[in-house]
Amino acid sequence: LNTMGLFFATSAYNANFSALATYRGSEVLNEQSFSLGISKKMNSICNLGTRFNINKISAKGYSSQRYISADVAVSITPGERLSAGISLSNPIVYKIDKADENVFLRYNIGIGYDISNQFFWGIDFTKIRNSAFDIQSLMQYKLTDHSKLKFGLSFTDYSCHLMYLFMYRKIQIAVMTSYNLYLGTS
Repeated sequence: LNTMGLFFATSAYNANFSALATYRGSEVLNEQSFSLGISKKMNSICNLGTRFNINKISAKGYSSQRYISADVAVSITPGERLSAGISLSNPIVYKIDKADENVFLRYNIGIGYDISNQFFWGIDFTKIRNSAFDIQSLMQYKLTDHSKLKFGLSFTDYSCHLMYLFMYRKIQIAVMTSYNLYLGTS
């Protein structure tokens, strides 16, 4: 499975704006998406964000599906080191192709803690209709002021990922590899 993405973000008018383009694909599955997002700090501890997505999924032997969806999220930072958030993905979906496949609502609840100035740990619970809860853990280590190392582990689908982030001025470059028990290495 190959994964590629391109992300841009900027701040203006007391808000943050972003654009994201992603591609995930193999011989049997291709997924493409383009997203536009906006977030705003509501007060000293609460942030609110939304994202609009155009998606296309095609699998070998099946019809492709294109749809437009939206996501909403709220994050809170009640203390200097503690953060938490909740997100809702696909509460609004418009199917372009009128395919029979459903696009399911997804809930995420997460909490994170800055253990030190260099080490962050977080846990995320994801629920998608008709499936078990997925539990993911993320650890991030700040190597230098310009680089970070991230490791994530999913307990439900037996996958993990390792990411190296390098920041140069206002540009961030990420290199990631992942392993999934069913899909292999990407």
